[in-house]
Amino acid sequence: MRSSDALIQTLAKLGTQYIFALSGNQVMPIFDACQDSDIKLIHVRHESSAVHMADAWGRLTGQPGVALVPAGPGFANALSASYVAQMAESPVVILSGSAPLSTMGRGAFQEMAQVEMATAVSKSAWMVTDPERVGQEIPRAFEIAANGRPGPVHLVLPFDGLEQNVSADLNLGPIKNQSETDLTDWIDEVLCSIAAAKRPLLLAGPAVMRQPNFWLWAEQLSQSGIPLIGMESPRGVNDPALGQFATILQKADLLILLGKKLDFTLKMGEPPFLTERVKLYQIDFDDAVLNLSKGNGERLNLASLQTGNPYRALQEIANNVQSRPEQQADWFDAVQTAIGYQPQSWFKSRSGEGEPLQASEVGQVIQSYLTDEEAVLIADGGEFSQWMQALVKTKHRVINGPSGSIGNAIPFGLAARLAYPNAKIVACMGDGGFGFIPFEMDTAVRYDLPFTLIIGNDARWNAELQIQKRNYGADRIRDVMLNRTNYDQVVEALGGWGQTVTTIEALQQALIDAAQSGLPACINAHIQGEAAPKLS
Repeated sequence: MRSSDALIQTLAKLGTQYIFALSGNQVMPIFDACQDSDIKLIHVRHESSAVHMADAWGRLTGQPGVALVPAGPGFANALSASYVAQMAESPVVILSGSAPLSTMGRGAFQEMAQVEMATAVSKSAWMVTDPERVGQEIPRAFEIAANGRPGPVHLVLPFDGLEQNVSADLNLGPIKNQSETDLTDWIDEVLCSIAAAKRPLLLAGPAVMRQPNFWLWAEQLSQSGIPLIGMESPRGVNDPALGQFATILQKADLLILLGKKLDFTLKMGEPPFLTERVKLYQIDFDDAVLNLSKGNGERLNLASLQTGNPYRALQEIANNVQSRPEQQADWFDAVQTAIGYQPQSWFKSRSGEGEPLQASEVGQVIQSYLTDEEAVLIADGGEFSQWMQALVKTKHRVINGPSGSIGNAIPFGLAARLAYPNAKIVACMGDGGFGFIPFEMDTAVRYDLPFTLIIGNDARWNAELQIQKRNYGADRIRDVMLNRTNYDQVVEALGGWGQTVTTIEALQQALIDAAQSGLPACINAHIQGEAAPKLS
């Protein structure tokens, strides 16, 4: 059999259900090999979408998503999406075709330094130079992508290697887990510090938040009066979904970072967000992350920075922490009140007759619609989507993540439909972001993957307008305006369902009609150009 056949058979043995792909000269052997497999190809319209879909699949299922892209420019198109997955700590395996190994270095068609380029936005990247080893290299990629801090792994596959005949021996070894560091002494020290602290706070990074038992551990800690908060937004301490978190953070006297970087999301540990009196513990898979804390936290009391598994550490802390004295129980209540805070103005303000909708109104309607246990919220970047992240609470959600990207809500929605076939799924994005990869709504139609896309149409690049207004003055706003295009008609032209709405009543009915249509749907909501919610 060919190396491409061995690759597909290996993916099948690893449990891969879907390959999110865009075709190209160098990967056609893999397309052909899929003919004899139960693995389904989802053929997208842009290479970045393939990686975004693999990213969302990885976040929602915990299984590495697999993306397949061609060489050269096609490969390069996938790099920004790889960065999004890297920052979101999502397990992804990216396969890219490349120029033939036999002509590499001789000016081959679409020859590019793919390994070197991918390394900057991947957990690991390498070229499979021996076609016989594809059955070993794919499991290795899965292992690296899923273990430790999850992230994208990139394999470059020369075209001539994919066509080469190889042996049929595909005896896969077991996927290896990282060896566990003995954390007994570190856990004991942390537990003692929690017992002595008046205002302890545990912060978890994106990958820790997605652990199956995260909310169970959070509940165990809450019964002992210990607050645990997950952070995955690029707005960090100013994430409106976390209410008045910034004020609480300043009051903490003990901070325990569990797979959470001391980076821009925590303002690099600078005052007033972290005070010099706070005692800081951190556990992380990566020494580089701990070194970052040493550099950013020079003025802080860095009690102990531990290399190890933060999932295991959180579990041990939750299982062994002692209940706190009653006089210290008020701290937990104060934290819960602060992070749950939402101004009443969000719920009382209403657009006037004939005015575009307010984002807060849209969020309330979506929240009342997404009440099912399996409901999924997809929230892009941008001002409108920040409102949705703040207002809409669902058990399952995929947001833009720490990369701060925009434009990926549609492929996220496609992957969500594959992961949750029967769930209500609403994806939210601005009109600017819709312009990035709108033709993935064609992919949704072709593969019968219905979900509801809500576009907050304020006819502008609103985040940039707000920057111009804030930093340079209202009279310096320029080149950020868009037309109030009927984006719903674009989706209808692709075979989907669409409607423009200008009232709350119309939006409520459109959500029902979109679901009943059974088609990929677009609700083009005329909204006011409001700044993202700000609570601190």
